[in-house]
Amino acid sequence: MCLNVLLAILTSSSHLSLVISQTWDGTQVHQSGRGRLEAVIKTGVGRLPDSLLTLSLSSRCWETTSHPETMAKDMTLLWGPGSPPCWRVMIALEEKGLQGYNSKQLSFEKGEHKGKDVLAINPRGQLPAFKHGNITLNESYGACIYLEEQFKGQGNKLTPENKAELALMYQRMFEGLSLFDKIRQSLFYDRFVPEGERHDSAKQRFAGQLKDEIKLWEGYMQATGPYLAGKSFSLADVIVFPVIAFLFRFGLNEEHFPKLAAYHNTVKDRPSVKNTWPPNWKDTPGMDALKNL
Repeated sequence: MCLNVLLAILTSSSHLSLVISQTWDGTQVHQSGRGRLEAVIKTGVGRLPDSLLTLSLSSRCWETTSHPETMAKDMTLLWGPGSPPCWRVMIALEEKGLQGYNSKQLSFEKGEHKGKDVLAINPRGQLPAFKHGNITLNESYGACIYLEEQFKGQGNKLTPENKAELALMYQRMFEGLSLFDKIRQSLFYDRFVPEGERHDSAKQRFAGQLKDEIKLWEGYMQATGPYLAGKSFSLADVIVFPVIAFLFRFGLNEEHFPKLAAYHNTVKDRPSVKNTWPPNWKDTPGMDALKNL
């Protein structure tokens, strides 16, 4: 049965009306804006008596769909194992119940991230490369935020309602960039710096900066917890946990950082994390590069 859906989007500054026709099965409604939204659904004339259903929602961006698996089939993710940026997008997809997306694992060692399939989506030749229909998102932070915003009513909610926790979530999310940068500088110094330009003093300095950064995160977990933004698992955990897992993969001593270790051991058992655990980590032992940090 065909339905006429009248959406009156009421904001503080404008009044917009949008009329769409859609079948009951698989009905999808999209709204962007601020403030209160009221949807009035009216049955087709001549079929059933007129009836009205009013929905009141507060949201900046939302989407509802009765077929998440269908939506997932319109998504493609090119990724490499062991990469925190790739892993966080995979966790976000799992959390939002979007299993069934087109997944293509590539090898960094073989240089497949520089292949034409990746370059067609991401001219930088970097992973992840993510597409949803005709939308492309190659920055992992952007992809995770996009998935939460577009699928708020689906899967697990990843943004706190509490304003203080929401602010803390964003703070920790973007602080995660500093943590990852210091990991790269310290662990991969020999890879990124030409042999003739390497200095032991620089390596020691980068190691010290990484240790100081990890101490900050240990303090954060002691002050808040059990998750990065407080009581609830959020986008901050989706985005930063893969980086923290990377630290323990490289031998970070649990006794030196017990709060981070407890957090790591809790989140690694979450279904979305277990289902996306890097396949190369399952079959090979970790390293000890950070055991003395």
